[in-house]
Amino acid sequence: MSVEGVTMGRRLDGVGVVLVDGDRDPREVTALMLEWLGARVKQAGSLAEAARLAKRGGVDVVVCLERPVVPSQVVKTIEAAVQREAQAVQR
Repeated sequence: MSVEGVTMGRRLDGVGVVLVDGDRDPREVTALMLEWLGARVKQAGSLAEAARLAKRGGVDVVVCLERPVVPSQVVKTIEAAVQREAQAVQR
C-alpha cells in the first residue's frame, strides 16, 4: 500500500511488542498500525498485565500509551523478563 507523498520508515517485522493502555480503543488502533508494520503485538490493559505477558517471552519492547504511575516492582518485573529473553536469544 502506498500513499502519494508518504515515505514508509523501517518495518517492524518480527518485533515483539506489548502495548499497554487502559483504554481499549486507542490500544486496538495502535495495535493494528503496529501489526500492519509487521510487529507481533500483545495487548495489555494494565502494567501488571503487561508484566505477565512479558514474563511469557517473545517481547522486545513494552509500549505504554498512557502516562501511568508505575510501581517500581512492575518496572523491575518487566525489565527482568525482557533481559531473560535477550539472554536466551544470545545463546
